[in-house]
Amino acid sequence: MGGNWVSDSRPSLLIVAPHVDQRESAAMASGAGFRVIATIALDELAQRLAQTVGVDALLVDLRGLERDDARLTGLLTTLLAWPAWSDARPLMLVDLHAAETVAAMLHLPFERLLCEPALSDIGLALCMLAREGVPPAVLHDIGRESDTARLEELSAEVRRLAQTIDRLTRDDQGDGGPRLRDMEADYAPPAAGGKAGERSRKGSAGGTTATRSEIRTLLQVRRMRDRFLPGELFADPAWDMMLDLMGARLDGKAVSVSSLCIAAAVPPTTALRWISQLTERGIFQRRNDPADARRVFISLSDEAAERLTGWFVAVRQAGLRFTG
Repeated sequence: MGGNWVSDSRPSLLIVAPHVDQRESAAMASGAGFRVIATIALDELAQRLAQTVGVDALLVDLRGLERDDARLTGLLTTLLAWPAWSDARPLMLVDLHAAETVAAMLHLPFERLLCEPALSDIGLALCMLAREGVPPAVLHDIGRESDTARLEELSAEVRRLAQTIDRLTRDDQGDGGPRLRDMEADYAPPAAGGKAGERSRKGSAGGTTATRSEIRTLLQVRRMRDRFLPGELFADPAWDMMLDLMGARLDGKAVSVSSLCIAAAVPPTTALRWISQLTERGIFQRRNDPADARRVFISLSDEAAERLTGWFVAVRQAGLRFTG
């Protein structure tokens, strides 16, 4: 009789990276609950996919490839052409300026992108991927103790993000004000004199407006604060990004994903998590650049812009000013 055969029910993971410490990746995958089927170089991707019927998840390291690098476009095209692509759960490691190209070409939500990640960022993302968004309390074999501690901090940050956005979108004050509800996915900038632009200019009370000068001053004050106090004490990426998008809306300018990540004043991966959640809740809107399929623009929804304008109006009515 043959020996006992034990089935491995863990989800499978294919790692694609130019330079990978296989022991490190195996420890992360094991701790997250994955079974690594192979670790390959980027130039082996096409051949490997041709031999692979399917895989539960992909970890693809594209760091070092710039937005305009032909190799990046080629690799993304290879992934899209793979018949099993639509069934795989990808996690892409990217540099900031390549993030929007990857998101646009692969039609990925931003939480599947990790920009300039630490080991613990990757570990947390793998846990969420393997366990359908519920990270474990403790992750073993992830690496150094400092990385484990950072993983716990990231888990807390993800929970805080969800709670903050839930409060932002929940209409439980009973004040009869509008609720930030789900919006249409596609967004086209309003033409001059259009309804959305007119709402932004007029504001929500007596023809008053939120001005670009007020927004600029408020952002300058926030950055000045970081010169005197530790920035991590006041990290508020949602607010910083909303202000940046409101200013761009008043100027009639488009804002790219990479630009918005910089405006958030937090690590890029953290900014992308916020952008993804705020887009999902209808506070932000995402659209591809019709002139360049590799670019993604983010804007405020009309209702979010009206609520933010209302806040500026209320502050002004209270006798406060953000202008010099």
